[in-house]
Amino acid sequence: MKIGEITLLPIVRTVAACHRGGAGIVGWGTKELIGIVTSSPEGKRAIDIHGEEVPLSRYAEWVPEE
Repeated sequence: MKIGEITLLPIVRTVAACHRGGAGIVGWGTKELIGIVTSSPEGKRAIDIHGEEVPLSRYAEWVPEE
């Protein structure tokens, strides 16, 4: 999401699974927000789900290049 010069990048953990059951397939999944990375002209910051700033390296490998 981009608001003016600030870009908000949600960091989401996604889990999906499926199992063969009887005559069909049973599937389920979850998505959980675990943090947000903000990118602005002042720099990048990482914030966890509790609102605490964390090292950007915690999420860096999940953030796409701009």
